Amino acid sequence: MSKTIFYLFMGLCSQLVLGQKQHDDTSKEDSVTSDYQIVYDQVDSIITNGIKNNAFPGAQVLVAKNDSILFHEAYGFHTYDSLQPVALDDLYDLASVTKITGPLPAIMKLVGEGKLNLDEPFSTYWKPWKRRKDKKDITLREILAHQAGLQPYIVFLNETLKKNGRFKNRFLRKSKSNRFEKQAFENIYVKSRFNRKMYRMINRSKVSEDKTYRYSGLTFLLFPKIITDITGTPMRNT
Repeated sequence: MSKTIFYLFMGLCSQLVLGQKQHDDTSKEDSVTSDYQIVYDQVDSIITNGIKNNAFPGAQVLVAKNDSILFHEAYGFHTYDSLQPVALDDLYDLASVTKITGPLPAIMKLVGEGKLNLDEPFSTYWKPWKRRKDKKDITLREILAHQAGLQPYIVFLNETLKKNGRFKNRFLRKSKSNRFEKQAFENIYVKSRFNRKMYRMINRSKVSEDKTYRYSGLTFLLFPKIITDITGTPMRNT
C-alpha cells in the first residue's frame, strides 16, 4: 500500500478572510471564531470530498493570517488502509513539495500587496531573462501553471563530479571554509557561489514552443532571490 500522504499547507491564505469586516465591539475571540468558520466552510468540503473520491487518504490543513493560526485540522488516514489517523503533530517528508510550501506563500503575499503581477513578464523581476528571446515574454502566471515550456529540471549534481565520479574541487570540498560554506551532505560542502552557476544554466536552458502543461521546477530555484530582492529580507524571514 502506498504511503503517500497528502499535505495541504495554506499559509498566509488571506484570500479566505479578506473582506470580512468586524464590528468595533466584536471581541478578538469572536473574530477568531468567525474566521475559523469562514475557512471551515470553504475548506472542509474540499478535503472530505477528496478523501471520499480517493484523491488522497488524508490531509492536514493549516491556515494562518497575520502571524495567527486561524484553522488547523487533520483529516483521514496516512494510507488507504486506514490504519493510522492523521494527527496535528505528524511530521512530513515534504521532498519536492518544499517548492510549494516554501516560496509560494511569499509569492501569494507579494501578489496580494501588488508587488508582483501574475501577468507581467517574469523578466520584469528576473532581469537576465530580458536578454533571452525565448524567455523575455514568459509570464509568472504561465510559470506557476507549468505552461511556460521550461525544462522540467537540470541535474546540477553532474556539474560537480568528474567522469570517474570524484569531486571537482572547484565546486565541492570535504571540509568547510569561507569559500565552501554550504553543506550538502555529511562532510560535503558546496562552493558558496555555486548558485550563480545554477542561475546561468537556468538562464541558458531551452524553452519549448509547446505551452501545454509540462512540469518545471527551475524557477523555484530563482524565487528565493526574487523574493529577497523585492522585500529586502531573506526569504526564510518573510
